Amino acid sequence: MDRNLNLLVKVVMKLILADQLTKQNMSIYELGKRVGLSYPTIFKIAKGQAVTVNLRVLGRICYELACSPNDILIPDEDDAE
Repeated sequence: MDRNLNLLVKVVMKLILADQLTKQNMSIYELGKRVGLSYPTIFKIAKGQAVTVNLRVLGRICYELACSPNDILIPDEDDAE
């Protein structure tokens, strides 16, 4: 067995904000303002259309929504392969 074998593991997650936005009675627009993102950018994130999300942005979103990443990230089984 080759000990130098490198394995690549791809983890794909979906960002789900709708429930947390509802709990906080906050609009996508207001979240974008609080986090410091333009409306088109926060809209893509909120609707699951963003390809990547910076960890700093994820942290700011969680702070503003008073939640943890576990509350808004779920595995995307369809895109994991």
